[in-house]
Amino acid sequence: MNYKIVSRVLAIAIVLGILYISMNIILPYYLPQTPSESGTHIYIGEIYSGKTVNVTGISFDVSISRAIFKSDYITYSVFSIWDSNKSYDQLGISTINGVAFGTYSYTEVSNGTIRYIFNPKWFPLGSGNYKASINVSNGYVKFTLDGKSYIAKNGAKYLILSKNENLLNGSYAGTTVYEEIYNFKWKMIPVDFNFSNIYADQYPIVKWNLFLHNISYNYSQYVFQFYNTVNIYDSVPYFLKGYPSSALDNYIFKIADFEIHLYSGIKYSLMLMTSNYTYYLLSPNNGSIAESGSIYLYKNTWLNLTL
Repeated sequence: MNYKIVSRVLAIAIVLGILYISMNIILPYYLPQTPSESGTHIYIGEIYSGKTVNVTGISFDVSISRAIFKSDYITYSVFSIWDSNKSYDQLGISTINGVAFGTYSYTEVSNGTIRYIFNPKWFPLGSGNYKASINVSNGYVKFTLDGKSYIAKNGAKYLILSKNENLLNGSYAGTTVYEEIYNFKWKMIPVDFNFSNIYADQYPIVKWNLFLHNISYNYSQYVFQFYNTVNIYDSVPYFLKGYPSSALDNYIFKIADFEIHLYSGIKYSLMLMTSNYTYYLLSPNNGSIAESGSIYLYKNTWLNLTL
């Protein structure tokens, strides 16, 4: 996405998205993190917080900011949901030794244990945005990513949108969107993941709570959740500098993934880092979402804003 297009989107967002609200810059989540004593396996993202619902299909967009990088980590950034046959079905993006791939997995119970059937290197991916879906019909689960599909026969009749699932005398996390990292060495990988337009049978999934494991110390990790979007950033995605004059009213507009609260009469310089972003255009009448979309910036971009 070039600078002119990004500037146009931001200009529209400013015009349509200004609402009266209190001061300050708001980050939806800032996650203090520390590794546990083991410290080599972490995950971070969001977990569904609504009521349990049976559905036949899940769809979403998933994007990755960088397809090749230096790291010996193994990561999975996936949408996960249980089905009626007690299989945990997952679809998204893996990174293995610094290279990105499409990935899927499902499970079965064998001899009293949960067994994963998965493909961590389904096909290679470049940077960008991809359409994805998980569908169940007549005992088959179908994983689709970037137009490619894998179908597994597992006996499922429907998917279960839930907070948790009971299995083998235990309780497990339900529907989630998260990044999972193996071989963690107390440093985040330089890759951001954007899950947007998340739907279950054409209805947006909008109720989420923070979901994390083995993390309690600051590694500059951010999770953004708004409406049916979950974005996971492995670095701070923007810088904002303010040059105050006479502050009068306070305003808010949605820029990229963040609500930024501004004073009128102040000149701001905003730099968006190279990453994925989701923008929302808000109705000036009632603040409802008039339009949304995704932006990928290939380089750091400075913008000058004045209210």
